[in-house]
Amino acid sequence: MTEVEVSFTKYDGRPHRRTVERLPGEDEFAVHRDRYGYPPEMIAQATAAAHRLHREIGAGAEPFATRYRDRLSRV
Repeated sequence: MTEVEVSFTKYDGRPHRRTVERLPGEDEFAVHRDRYGYPPEMIAQATAAAHRLHREIGAGAEPFATRYRDRLSRV
């Protein structure tokens, strides 16, 4: 994920900043979503799948932790 700083004003008028994590390619997906008119159900499913995959890779879940090594050694 990449970090993006977001600035906004709270209801009490005080400025607030925080860092939001974004998936790589999220901006490109947004451009394609708008250009090609992806339906809302597809957008929701694709976004959920991308976040799930990112979590699993980060947690070292198989097949992302070690099983790729066998395939990579064949290249």
